[in-house]
Amino acid sequence: MRKLEFHEYKPTQMQARLFEDSIEKTSFSSPMFIRIFMTSEYAIMFSDGSYFVSAKKRS
Repeated sequence: MRKLEFHEYKPTQMQARLFEDSIEKTSFSSPMFIRIFMTSEYAIMFSDGSYFVSAKKRS
């Protein structure tokens, strides 16, 4: 198995952290949070990498 590049594993790590935090910081269930997130603009931006480009522009 090849080692993943930063741009390949970082979005997955961030999404996992969001899902973990949803348990403590939201008033609805994890399946509901996942459904809302996965159909959001943010999920698309994570998938295509544009989230990281727009985050750089803000800093």
